[in-house]
Amino acid sequence: MGSVVKIDNRGRIRLPGRLAKYGSVIIIDVGEYFIGIPIPKDPLAATSGIIRSEKSIEELKKRSRGRSR
Repeated sequence: MGSVVKIDNRGRIRLPGRLAKYGSVIIIDVGEYFIGIPIPKDPLAATSGIIRSEKSIEELKKRSRGRSR
């Protein structure tokens, strides 16, 4: 669902209340317009269960930390 919002004199926009649950928004400039992709305040919780794994989240975190060093 789309919304029309105004840009104030300082370049800020006020997002509709239903988007307040998001912590941040990625803004992609596409020339004459932009696309906003909301990022949940807790992305891990919001995406939990999308990808199935036999390992627990804690196991996956430990494994990724070990490989990043």
